[in-house]
Amino acid sequence: MVRKICPICDQVMKHSHYCGNCKSWVKHPFVRDVTYYLNERHPQKENNCSYHGKIAGEPFVTAVPGTTSKVKKTKEPPKATDTAGWILQSGKGNGQTGQVGKEYGDKKKENGVVWAAIVILVVVLVVSLSKAGMGVVESYFLPWSAETEAPSYEEPFNPWEWEDDYETDIQEETDWWENESRELTDEEVKDIGKACMGDGHFLLQGSELEELVRRLLNEQGYDQSMVGRYSYNIEYYLENGECTNSFFSSYINFTLAANGEIVYGNYVDIDCDTATGDLHAIEISMHDKEDAVELTVEILKYIEREWNLEAGFWSDTVRQELPEQIESEDGYDWTHEDAWISGSSYEDGYWITIDVAE
Repeated sequence: MVRKICPICDQVMKHSHYCGNCKSWVKHPFVRDVTYYLNERHPQKENNCSYHGKIAGEPFVTAVPGTTSKVKKTKEPPKATDTAGWILQSGKGNGQTGQVGKEYGDKKKENGVVWAAIVILVVVLVVSLSKAGMGVVESYFLPWSAETEAPSYEEPFNPWEWEDDYETDIQEETDWWENESRELTDEEVKDIGKACMGDGHFLLQGSELEELVRRLLNEQGYDQSMVGRYSYNIEYYLENGECTNSFFSSYINFTLAANGEIVYGNYVDIDCDTATGDLHAIEISMHDKEDAVELTVEILKYIEREWNLEAGFWSDTVRQELPEQIESEDGYDWTHEDAWISGSSYEDGYWITIDVAE
């Protein structure tokens, strides 16, 4: 899964350009295709494994009925829980005691002497046979020794003397973001004529939303005297020129103003594919929660109509859930069919994004 990483705090970003961790707007986030997490701790509840200590039985002392003597016994180890792949350590038994143990030890010593004699005899036979058969082995299994000069074991041998036998052109596989990258102009991207590979696409033109957003902002009392347009296009490729991933984005940015003054942090960003014009995402940042929610709902209604979906397919749920959940610590995060709507609150405002579900 493609994840966007904030270059400021190095955390995963839920939105295309807003980091909810450090509350920063990020123009060019790092893009990584990863699903793992480093430095992940072994769960503490799985304490019955070799990572958290031994699980062998613990000795305890108990009295023998009818006597004053005491003997040591061993508790049975606790039943093993799920160890997530950690190797369990086995306990040690108490063994035999008393006369039985003594007899067993005597037999073990006698057997050891017999086996030692057998081992010595076998070693002598092996050495004798190996000397006699060395010539035969060399003639059958080392025929090259008579024709070519084999390396002497009495002289130092350097591995690079046979370097031709090793493959030196093996290349390690790399992830696409580790490949070479280059930025492209809008003209170069349009010449390619294909949508980028890294972002999802709503099958409708992002430029068509410009007039809708302008009208909705006017109805809410905002001025849009500043409408910025910029783009960022990048592709990653192999040495042979093959493209492994690409991101082509052209932005329509509304900087909002009230009473003739620009309100810092109030804006609407429409992200479109530079090559095809298809909508990537819409980002809304406002100080007024009601205005932000209403603008989100109206944009979703527009997409529902353009896609011939039933009324309220996304917008009804968002209108009902977003106002309350956006205030929570985890924010709002809802995915349904092809749309992903998320939002969070920051120091003096609210951030909402409409994106393509991954």
